[in-house]
Amino acid sequence: MKNDRLNQIHRYNIPELRQLIVDTILDVVRKDLCTGCGTCFSICMENAITIIKNNKNGQFEPIIDADRCINCGDCLRVCPGFVDWMSCSYSSGDVNRDGQVADICDYYHGRTEDEQLSEYMSRGGIVTSFLHFLIEEKIVDAVIISNISFNGEIRTEPMITSDCEEISRRSGSLYCPVPMNVVLKQIVKEDNQKRFAFVGLPCHMAGIKLYSDINRKINEKIIIKIGLFCVGTPSFIATRKLLKKYSISENELIDLRYRGLGNPGKMLIAVKNKKIIVNLYDYYNYDFYSRCLNRCLICNDNFCAFSDISVGDARNINTNNHGHNWIIIKSKDVDGIIHEMENRKIIKIQRVSGEQFINLYGYNNNNGYREKRIVSKLFLKELPLYGRSEQYKISLRKLLSAFFSRLDQNLSKKEFSNLLKISHEIQNIFQNGVVHDP
Repeated sequence: MKNDRLNQIHRYNIPELRQLIVDTILDVVRKDLCTGCGTCFSICMENAITIIKNNKNGQFEPIIDADRCINCGDCLRVCPGFVDWMSCSYSSGDVNRDGQVADICDYYHGRTEDEQLSEYMSRGGIVTSFLHFLIEEKIVDAVIISNISFNGEIRTEPMITSDCEEISRRSGSLYCPVPMNVVLKQIVKEDNQKRFAFVGLPCHMAGIKLYSDINRKINEKIIIKIGLFCVGTPSFIATRKLLKKYSISENELIDLRYRGLGNPGKMLIAVKNKKIIVNLYDYYNYDFYSRCLNRCLICNDNFCAFSDISVGDARNINTNNHGHNWIIIKSKDVDGIIHEMENRKIIKIQRVSGEQFINLYGYNNNNGYREKRIVSKLFLKELPLYGRSEQYKISLRKLLSAFFSRLDQNLSKKEFSNLLKISHEIQNIFQNGVVHDP
């Protein structure tokens, strides 16, 4: 039944479903499945959707102007929060054994050879060096990266730039929501031949993939997609809670760098007459990540399956106290660029096998996903549409990890009253040994 409904929605041409689809997109936020990516804003040709920052839950959400909406349903069709994009029918045939959508899948670890970037980077600096190379060699005309600013509150948004100094200044992780895909509307509207590289998270890449199913022009504009490893996006509440620890309010900020200042990275908090440096593991911990968006807790794409190249921390690989990045290359064109950078001694890389990557990194692209779905259902959380049904054995360690991640969220009274029931359900799961997808 789920497969039939998912296939119907992705055919896009069944008039009877259109009202259902529009009604459902209004439910995405209510069901707490929104990633705040902004893709729905960009696909709406009637300008009926606005992306707002909800200060109550600390994330971005769409609102719909009913007077402008024509009930076309495109907003839901591009929503990565509504479907499990790794399991739904349009992609399942393209996903290879490594959980990537790719013709090739090669693994490396490496770092930049540009020591001037050490002021900005916290690990290997591969993304920044790669973006510099794309601009300098005129492979792309501009890059799309995240930007953070301060004017009474933290504001995040996508930025289009071709300035390498700007790219360096904006490097480093942002551990808060960014509605990157609102930029798709702008670049598709522009009547020019500009080519872009786009840096984003798995949900952003999935949104672009779904967007391209409706408007293929985006594939002519964004020619290289650079994915960032992701284990979940902390809401703005996590940042406010951290600032409160140092007696700082959001409206006092004049600068905030979540991570930079060398390996393994530090946070810089700046107010009018004071700067505070916070060591990475004094804030980058379980408590900080317990404020993740709900949809992140049931995501099974940690490595950006729909990107051309994915990059993340190689925390367990250090040489001469220099940090390294993991690099997963999934495009032959990008493979050529990376090796040209290596030949010119811009970066230094070392190839590893997929098995070595999983052993060194600690898990693969579907780590604990089934256990997360089980626990989310037990906590009465809504789940995205799932495209496959199967039996599987579950891991106690992963199940408990998912359980305590949920437990650390702000529980409602209704959820708290269900804790005893949940413990019985977990006991039943282990007595049976095998479970079905919820």
